[in-house]
Amino acid sequence: MATGLVGWVERRALRGSGRLAAFAAGYLYRRSRYRASPYVESLVRVMCQAPDERVAGRARSALEQAWHNQPLSRERIWNGIRNVVRAEAERNRRNGRDLPWVVILALLDVRPDLVHHYNQQELAQKLLGTLAGPEPLHVVDACRRILRGLPSGAGRELVCEQAIAGDAEALAAAVDAEYVPVEPTRVPLFLFCTEQWDRYDRLDPAGRELRKHRHGYTDADWHRLDEVADRTGRACPTPPRPRPPATSQPSTSARTTGGTGTSGSGGFSTGGFTVHGV
Repeated sequence: MATGLVGWVERRALRGSGRLAAFAAGYLYRRSRYRASPYVESLVRVMCQAPDERVAGRARSALEQAWHNQPLSRERIWNGIRNVVRAEAERNRRNGRDLPWVVILALLDVRPDLVHHYNQQELAQKLLGTLAGPEPLHVVDACRRILRGLPSGAGRELVCEQAIAGDAEALAAAVDAEYVPVEPTRVPLFLFCTEQWDRYDRLDPAGRELRKHRHGYTDADWHRLDEVADRTGRACPTPPRPRPPATSQPSTSARTTGGTGTSGSGGFSTGGFTVHGV
């Protein structure tokens, strides 16, 4: 908890609702417009914990504006958020409020054990989408750490599928964390497309597994196999199918080549995914 005048204002914003709480939130909002750093931790606590949604929303708006309008302060804001969520992670998690993505990201970076409270597939999509856009290095590093620590389940599966499709961040995360698809028929495809040749050659040295499961692979899978084979000089044991017509629409399933569709979702956008067990 902050001390002095800022601490007093913060306590007023956190104590119930009404004009005094709104005045306190307004004071923090105005003071942070030109120099957010001294007020960040107070704003984060008010945003996460104020019982009055209007007061919490005012703090959120102040942080959002500071993040976008004071780019040189982003690292200070990020570190302030991390300090608060590290100390008060359980309270913030139980609150159930729809926190901004950057706060959720900081929470999961300092408390990776809370990852399982979120919808894993949507979380993986959000992480990969954030990495697809221009974000500060500290945000990028946090996304990469969380991607490499996902529990077994839908999040890992999405990372593996995006790695097969050629997403560089998904590929690096899957290889570093030694993820493999749960479905056995996808494993030889995954190892081939991610160019893990030692593991692939041990599993399928003659390409029999790829040939056996060839009819279960999508057009995108086939062309990804062919692309990797052409680039690396490896023999592709399954000849590619004819390419689809140029006017065809891309699939929206997880097994497509177009990425996660969440590019540019970093910063103070909403979490955008389901929270479990809160």
